[in-house]
Order: sequence, then structure tokens, then C-alpha cells
Amino acid sequence: MSRISFFILLLVLVGLAVVAYSFLGGFKKITINEVEDISIEVVGKEVRGSTQGVDLNKQMYEIRKKLDEDKIEGTFTAIFEGNPDELDTINGFVGVVPKVSKSIPEGFSTKNIKAEKGVIGIMIAHVWVAPNPVEVNNQLMDFAKSKNLSFQDLIIEQYFASDSVVTTILVE
Repeated sequence: MSRISFFILLLVLVGLAVVAYSFLGGFKKITINEVEDISIEVVGKEVRGSTQGVDLNKQMYEIRKKLDEDKIEGTFTAIFEGNPDELDTINGFVGVVPKVSKSIPEGFSTKNIKAEKGVIGIMIAHVWVAPNPVEVNNQLMDFAKSKNLSFQDLIIEQYFASDSVVTTILVE
């Protein structure tokens, strides 16, 4: 009887894990589309340095904290030149796309991105089960290649909520 009880318990646990994974969005696919007339203005700071020596998450947290202290509400955004997971050096800009215009905090600047076309990937999944950025970037680049679009060396990640991320690559 103990083997049967163990097997039933194991099935229940596996079932609960599958339900939790599904509830968090683990089975959702990335929605990929072409877009036109991209215009993004980000208030933030540059992030530069070695991927081995720079703690990007810490820098992103500190930038977000300062923007929150200054009550600049908006969509948290990271802009990377190239794919940061494939490079030895990070060149980026981290900040927010403000909901309303405000004065820029000391030490911060504005970066404007404009393009005629882009490819966006929309993910609605909790960070615990969402695909990693490398996989998302590769899917977007593969989509652009399948449409015979050449992509620029710029990746834009916008975090609308803990379970909603939009990644954009600019194309020509």
C-alpha cells in the first residue's frame, strides 16, 4: 500500500507543479510582430563595462530606486547595443519611459530611439518561468531573417509588469 500511496502523492505533486507552471505563464509562447514608427524616449543612465566585472542587476536596481525616489513613473526600460549575453562588454542605457514629462534627476540623461520599423516580442509570463533573454532575442532575430529584414545592433527591453516584458529589435 505504501508504494501506491507514494505514487499517488508523486502524481499529485507533479500535477500541482504543472498547474503552477501554467498559471505563471510557462506554456505561453512569445508573440512576435512587425511594428512601424518606433519612438521611445528614456530617462536614465548609461551602463558600460565588462560583463564579468559589472553587476548589471545591481546597477539597474540602483537606477530604478533613484527614479522611484524622484517619483518618475513610467515603463522600466533597458537598451543594449548588441546582445549583452553574447558580448564581453556591456554598452547600454537603463531607465524609464516616463508617463509624464518631468525634470531629469541630477546625473541622468535622456536617450531617444526612433526607427521606421522593428520586430517586437511580447512575453506574458512570470520571471520564474519566462524564457531567458538570449532565447527571446534569437527568436526575434530569426523572425527578422525569415522576413528578409536586416536588424540593427540594438535591443530594447521594456518591463511593463513582473509578468509582462516587450523586447524590440530595430530592423531596416
